[in-house]
Amino acid sequence: MLALSMDVELSRQAADCGVRVRVAATSHPGPQLIDNTPLIINCSQYGSGLFISSLILGSMSDTYGRARVILWALSGTAAAYFGQAVAWSFPVLVSFRFIGGLFSGTRPVLLAYLADTVTPTAMPFYSSLIGLCVAASQCLASGAGGALATISLQTPLWVSCTVTALTAILVGLWLQEPIPDASSSSSPSVVGLRQLNRTYESGETLDDDDGCRVPTSAAAAAAATPPQTAGLQGDRNITVGVGRRRRRTGHRKTIDDYMKSYEWCSVFVCSIVLGATIQFNFSSWITLLPLLCGVTWNLTSDITGYILASQGIVTIVSNLLVFIPITRCLNIATVASLGGLCHSLILGVAYLQHHIGPTIALGNTLTLAALPVVSKIIAPMHKRGFVNAVVMSTQNLSMVIGPLLGGYMLDMDPSHKLPYIVMCGNGLLGLLAGIFIRTNIDKVEASLKRLDGSESPTPRSLRACAVP
Repeated sequence: MLALSMDVELSRQAADCGVRVRVAATSHPGPQLIDNTPLIINCSQYGSGLFISSLILGSMSDTYGRARVILWALSGTAAAYFGQAVAWSFPVLVSFRFIGGLFSGTRPVLLAYLADTVTPTAMPFYSSLIGLCVAASQCLASGAGGALATISLQTPLWVSCTVTALTAILVGLWLQEPIPDASSSSSPSVVGLRQLNRTYESGETLDDDDGCRVPTSAAAAAAATPPQTAGLQGDRNITVGVGRRRRRTGHRKTIDDYMKSYEWCSVFVCSIVLGATIQFNFSSWITLLPLLCGVTWNLTSDITGYILASQGIVTIVSNLLVFIPITRCLNIATVASLGGLCHSLILGVAYLQHHIGPTIALGNTLTLAALPVVSKIIAPMHKRGFVNAVVMSTQNLSMVIGPLLGGYMLDMDPSHKLPYIVMCGNGLLGLLAGIFIRTNIDKVEASLKRLDGSESPTPRSLRACAVP
């Protein structure tokens, strides 16, 4: 799963860098004038598609299965990269960028898959590794995309298309389905890939909905069941399976009713508010930091570039050396709320002229790595995709709104302090939301365990993959 996340993010960032270079290279109406409108349109179309896909792909994975939705998304993304590589006009390129965005919102599905297959104690470790993969991919892919663009403007897109297509094949071959109801039948393409890989051999067994070992071929089934009892055993299996599905449906209806209660909805809404405020602040800070370095601190462009790169270094270091150790001694909701506290310190940039900007990256890491763990705790398996999708889509929306409002507020205030005041207020709001989550998450977890005591949080077929 970590390699899958790394491959997806590397391909996405490299293709994005290649498209930016391609658009910029063809958007020069004159020697003194650079038209930024095509680049803005290109980025906005991809962002719009990404927001839509992150909102719906998570819910689709609850119904159709995590592995199947990931396979569909990777196939569509590879096709979109191919279309961008062969695009013959700017409108066609923008159209395929939007289509690519519609298939790129897979992070809620990846986080839901991770929550389905690891234990609660191991979830913070893997959540931090997902963030580490994203940060490392953003650092590596930008340079790789720029280097590949020196060969030709289409080369980054061809490479991204190839890597994504190979990743889709590997997903179809080996990625297991963690949701029992969704794993009962595979798509023809997946079955074909697995037959080529000799996964479905005679006598091989798979797990059924309840984790029992069952033969996959008719010959193996006939050998396992005596002829005189085959018909009776088949009727008994059908009856038991129907009864189990009815009990599971009743449990899910009870849980769905509880998810409409004030206790659960309040924690869910606070998770959305916390993630949105932190992402808004971080995107605003990344937009304002170059202006702060050049105008306020009078730094040169190379020093400004080093400072921008240091934000990624802080993210990587804080994932490894801060988040993982701190989750071993503090509640995960407390760790998430500390991100809001770190963001509130940004006010020191405006009034103290102090270089404490890296606290933004630290707070971003603490909150965004902790929220998937919170989602695992408050969401049952059949709703994790939906919960992750809503939380992630609001973060994507904040990532679009943050730079727009940040630049507007900077022009409104001659002293250039208004953006930092707003970011400090957002940090305090996130801190309050995190405190509310901390005071209520134990009640929500206890209620969910009481209502769903008969269902295991991890399918028996995948329990061996979990880290103790």
